[in-house]
This record gives sequence, C-alpha cells and structure tokens, in this order.
Amino acid sequence: MTITSTTTLTIVRNAVAATVIVLALAAGICAAFDRHILTTWVGFFFIAATPAEVILSMLWQSRHPPFVARLAQPAKGLVLTGATALAGGVIGLLLFYLAGAGVSPPTPMLLMLAMVSVVTIMWLIPIWHCWPLSRLTSNQTVLGIATLVAAYVAAVLVFRAAFDFSFLEHTPVYVANLDPKGWVNAWGSSRTLAGWIPSRCWCAWRSR
Repeated sequence: MTITSTTTLTIVRNAVAATVIVLALAAGICAAFDRHILTTWVGFFFIAATPAEVILSMLWQSRHPPFVARLAQPAKGLVLTGATALAGGVIGLLLFYLAGAGVSPPTPMLLMLAMVSVVTIMWLIPIWHCWPLSRLTSNQTVLGIATLVAAYVAAVLVFRAAFDFSFLEHTPVYVANLDPKGWVNAWGSSRTLAGWIPSRCWCAWRSR
C-alpha cells in the first residue's frame, strides 16, 4: 500500500469515526429533552451558536485568537467548544431580548431570524471571503468579530424584507409585533435561503 493510499484510508477512517461520534452526541442531546424544549430552547441555542462556530472553524481555522493556536488537543478542542457555547449563550440572550422581545419560549419568528444568520454567515465567509471587511483590516481577530456583527445585520435586513408570518396569525405561537410582514411567506423564504447554502458553497469551493 502506497503512502497516498494509507493517508487516504486514515482520513476516511477518521471521518467515519468523527461522524459516528457526532451523530451519537446529537442523538443523546435529542433524547435528553422533551420535544417542546428541544424544538424551542435547545434548537435556538444551537442555532445561535452556529455563526460563531463558523467564524472559529472556517475563518480563524482554530488559530485565533493567537493563544488558541499554541494549545494542543484536547485543550484546544475544549477551549473552542467552550467559546462556541459562550458565544451561543451571549448571542442567544441578545437575540431573545432584542429581536424576540423576551417572549418565552422562542417564537417561530425568532427561530427563523436565527436561522437566517446561519445563511448570512455562510454568504460572508466561504462565498464572499469577508469582503468588503477584509479590505479594511488584516487582523483576523478583528475581522472575525466584524464579520459576525455584519452577518447579524444582514440577517435582520433579509428577515425584515423577506419574511411574512401572517399564515400563523390564528395560532397560539403568533406574536404580531415580531412579524416583519415581509414580501414572501416565511416558509418559502427559509427554504429558498437554506437551498442556497450547499450550492453556493460548492461554487465557492470550485472557484478556489
């Protein structure tokens, strides 16, 4: 067996093992909560943490802030996991009170706004490579924070323009003052935006 084939086999084996571990952890988390809590608070927390996770992994590549690059595993993994959880908690709290008006549990409007932020962070990093912010600073830490803020600004603009929740008007989960009453039915908008992620990431990867 050649060195190349051995390396490929190792990569495949590690990928399979990582996938199994991730699925097992996900199943454990799902099993630990009842459906209502899982689809509101737990789902909201994980969605709120995703943009920060994208910054840490795709933009900073686990090397920023600088002290993280000097850490060995498993310390680096624990620090990055903690940073992701902390970011999810802080951002989730800000979204809950500023965008969700403190309505508990998180409403469909707040959950979809959080989902849009995942789409916008994917637009900004793998597709736009943080342009135009990358033209303003070469400091990766500053660039990451600025890109995170820009992703949420873009998410709010897209959400307010394109999402309409009037189809929920006669249901208990509808909160009138949280409905931006945008151009398109919210489910249609969310499906369209989510469908862009794999296609655009593929195009970005092909253009590298």
